[in-house]
Amino acid sequence: MVRIRSHTGEVVGSGFVVATGHVVTCAHVVARALGRKTQETPAETDTVSLDFPLVAAGVTVQARVAVWHPIEDNDKGDIAVLVLVSDPPAGVLPACLVAAEDFWSHPFRTFGFPRHYDHGVWASGVLRARQAAGWVQMETNSSGYAVEAGFSGAAVWDDELAGVVDMTVAADARRDCGAAYVIPTEELIRAWPQLADRTVPPCPYRGLHPFRERDVSVFYGRQDLTDLLVTEVRRRPLVAVVEPSGSGKSSVVFAGLLPRIVQQQGWLCLSMRPAHASSPLAALAAAFLPFLDPDQAETERLATLGQLTTLLSEGHLPDVVDRVLTRAGKTDLLLVWISVKSFSPTRKATPAGSSLFCYRRRIPRAVSPSF
Repeated sequence: MVRIRSHTGEVVGSGFVVATGHVVTCAHVVARALGRKTQETPAETDTVSLDFPLVAAGVTVQARVAVWHPIEDNDKGDIAVLVLVSDPPAGVLPACLVAAEDFWSHPFRTFGFPRHYDHGVWASGVLRARQAAGWVQMETNSSGYAVEAGFSGAAVWDDELAGVVDMTVAADARRDCGAAYVIPTEELIRAWPQLADRTVPPCPYRGLHPFRERDVSVFYGRQDLTDLLVTEVRRRPLVAVVEPSGSGKSSVVFAGLLPRIVQQQGWLCLSMRPAHASSPLAALAAAFLPFLDPDQAETERLATLGQLTTLLSEGHLPDVVDRVLTRAGKTDLLLVWISVKSFSPTRKATPAGSSLFCYRRRIPRAVSPSF
């Protein structure tokens, strides 16, 4: 990780090493370091001062601009590649770049230099998805530092993919919003194609993380069990998958069963994970809400959640299911209930691991649902 300074010594942003002697950062960080306008192309003789605070703080190195993509009217661009004019300090290594299509809910960490924190601070949170300009939205944890000015150009490490997947580029100006935006690796490669040689695809090994629907292309070895689940779900109203934790229940359901089910016409798949034993109806209501009113903002859904939970507790589940399926244009509902504990017949929690229930409800056309 690199700390970039202006000629007056002010810290103006961050960057990271992507190849021997090469650093990626934001174009607007370089413009600020040079005291130039954002769209002004740097001269061949212009140099930027930077150091490596976590390896050799205080050892300043000069760099020239090798690749320049200023921010465009459509918010694309804002990428610069610097080439060091001398060797970096010992211990400086290129980042492991990972190219990925989906980042939703992946935990991230990044390191930047907000105002009055020239030694740098860490920020963490979760990644979301791309928006129209190709940037990826991120949301920082409320208990830690927010990503703000000074983080521009910082590498974003994805804990799940075990590599750098983005570069921080902008933060929301509202103080009550913890959102910021990053440029994904694919956009960096478009700006500097040589980066493709330094980029690896996401590792198919998930460690302790379960496989999900988007991982179906790398999910192998459970074909027989998947076939059995598909058959049982189609003919039974309730299927329970019970094994010790870590045995692969979630993986076989989300990367095996669900992709097969959604390929069949008329099916709507939902999942819920109650936070504790007393909140299943609230979790169910939260799963239904996006389909009942997809245009609601998150805060509006939170306000509606209690009302829908009350309706479910009063016995209106058939009406709610019917409405959900009608709005979605579907006839079958597959509800995946992920239970944090399994229970013995005596209702005492057992250490056998979590249980996963697949509940299927078919609503015949022109027939009122009943449970």
